[in-house]
Amino acid sequence: MASAGKFITHIAALQCVERGLVTLDELVFPYLLELKDLDILSRNEGTDVATRPFLLQRPTKEICLRHLLSHSSGIRYESHPLVIEWRASTGEEPKPDYHPGFNNAHSLPNAFTTPLLFEPGEG
Repeated sequence: MASAGKFITHIAALQCVERGLVTLDELVFPYLLELKDLDILSRNEGTDVATRPFLLQRPTKEICLRHLLSHSSGIRYESHPLVIEWRASTGEEPKPDYHPGFNNAHSLPNAFTTPLLFEPGEG
């Protein structure tokens, strides 16, 4: 089903909004705990760029349903060039696929370890 599931998920989420079960601006962390502690990955533009080419910073905003539905949460695929470079710089192996938790229920706690690439709501 792959990306075709996005359409169905959007409809289901908006039906929940329509029924008053959630709001578009409600934080998603009570439902998706694995998204709570993600930092924002960026290139270091400072003077210590040689020793620290990347920075991980805490976001100032939290992810809400509106961000997920509009693809403005900051979440990106493992295949994004910045994520690939960052993983290589830390000595980590790239993840084998985009959805590690989808293929193996036991890997779900590690399914969302990719950092955000921008502040939620800003991209």
